Amino acid sequence: MQPDFAMQVVNAMGQGLTVTNVEGRFEFVNPAYARLFGYTSADLIGKQPRDVTAPEDQGVLEQQHAARQAGQSSAYETRLLRIDGSLAHVLITAAPRMHEGCYGGAIAVITDLTERKLLEDELHRAKECLEVANRELEQALLREQLLARTDNLTGLHNHRRFFELAVREYNAAVRYQCPLAILMFDVDNFKQVNDAGGHAVGDKALAWVAQTAAAQIREIDVLARYGGDEFVLLLPQTSAQQALPIAERIGESIAAMRMETDRGSIGVTLSIGIAEICRKSEDENIERIIQRADKAMYQAKEQGRNRTVTYSACAT
Repeated sequence: MQPDFAMQVVNAMGQGLTVTNVEGRFEFVNPAYARLFGYTSADLIGKQPRDVTAPEDQGVLEQQHAARQAGQSSAYETRLLRIDGSLAHVLITAAPRMHEGCYGGAIAVITDLTERKLLEDELHRAKECLEVANRELEQALLREQLLARTDNLTGLHNHRRFFELAVREYNAAVRYQCPLAILMFDVDNFKQVNDAGGHAVGDKALAWVAQTAAAQIREIDVLARYGGDEFVLLLPQTSAQQALPIAERIGESIAAMRMETDRGSIGVTLSIGIAEICRKSEDENIERIIQRADKAMYQAKEQGRNRTVTYSACAT
């Protein structure tokens, strides 16, 4: 290959090509390299790579220069400073120039990665935005699911969610022949509480009852606001006899407390009904157990309120 033809090829390259001497100064740079900076080739002759390397990448440059002096070739990414102060991301593949076994400088091929880096950054930002949007969507979905199964006033399970969980526990009780009990309770004379203190006080009383009852139960139990001032408590692996002290503990806790309001302190009591799964009935289901617990609750009211009654029509 003739020298002038080789020079034509070098000057026509789309990649940059540089030759540095033993002092680390440019002896030759092709037009593609100069175009990275907005200079001409002549502007860069005599300069050093450090003169056009980003300050933050000077340490990498020193390491690579040391590797070249040791006779090593390598490829590395760095950033070069353009004449307008912007940065060009490049891949440099460099090899030492050896003369009679001694280091005589380096030859480097420089590939402009700026467009690729910009695209990678855009893709990275798009990915981050998508991940943020996905997280926000998941959180919104979780909030919607929570709202769909939670009573806003008390924070307990709502009527719909209670039935989903209760049916699951009922089926397990039937399958494994385990006991299961349900408590129904409401606030005695709740209308008087609302009339005396207003609906805000009534709402506060319901939330207070929910919190107090929730503090008395196990993790496996399911407590829900059934509607209005009525609550329902499902007790897995629990018979009616075992549920009685739980019910009494809830009732006593409520009766012993006073709630402070703008119109003074008030107290409330509960009427509680208990029912358990009836294995003698062929058409037994969760709704029937709830109905029996509800009947027992109204029996408690008829007997004077502030008490617990167990429905005893079925022996297991």
